[in-house]
Amino acid sequence: MDILISEEFQLLGVQYDEKERDSIDAEIKDLEGRLRNYGIESRLEQASSDISRTMTNICLRLDFETELRKGHFYFDLAKFELVFRLTEDTSMRLSEMGSGANWLATHLGLFLALLRLNSKQDKSTIPAFLMLDQPSQVYFPRAETIFRHEAESDEASIEETPTDENIVQVKNLFRVIMEEVASIGEEAGYTPQVIIMDHADEPEFTDFVRARWTTNGQKLV
Repeated sequence: MDILISEEFQLLGVQYDEKERDSIDAEIKDLEGRLRNYGIESRLEQASSDISRTMTNICLRLDFETELRKGHFYFDLAKFELVFRLTEDTSMRLSEMGSGANWLATHLGLFLALLRLNSKQDKSTIPAFLMLDQPSQVYFPRAETIFRHEAESDEASIEETPTDENIVQVKNLFRVIMEEVASIGEEAGYTPQVIIMDHADEPEFTDFVRARWTTNGQKLV
């Protein structure tokens, strides 16, 4: 192996220095030993467990297929790899999970779980905010509204009853995000920020809207 490395360096016009390589190898081993003293492996394992539990909890509160609700997520932080385990012996990847609603629930669960993990770290240098672009796109909410008129005195009152299940799911999506932010605040001691940019502007979403960026001169950037 040393001969092959030496020949490759010669082809590149680089002087191969075996002593320098040995010195680098020794430095790597030294650094690996120091890292072990920090208990990195056990901390990664604990973080992976926390993320997995949070993800599963969030997805069960979102529009997640009934057939998958008996399983649970496992996110390996060291490998940055996600699997969904139906049983101890049966697992699937995100590409095998079917509907767009499942994909949305999975991604949102992971993003919020990582936000929680980061927010709890005393010395984290990662900004504690999350930006989401059009999470409602999976549902393309279009409200079909039934107008019911009831005579009261000489005036008619109008009651609007949204019948579109998409509206219900998007409202629940926003509600779960708000609940998670509040929960993270209780655990971390401060409240992180989630910024959602979306085209969904039905009246049912008014309680969740902080600002509207229109064509009258107001811009997000």
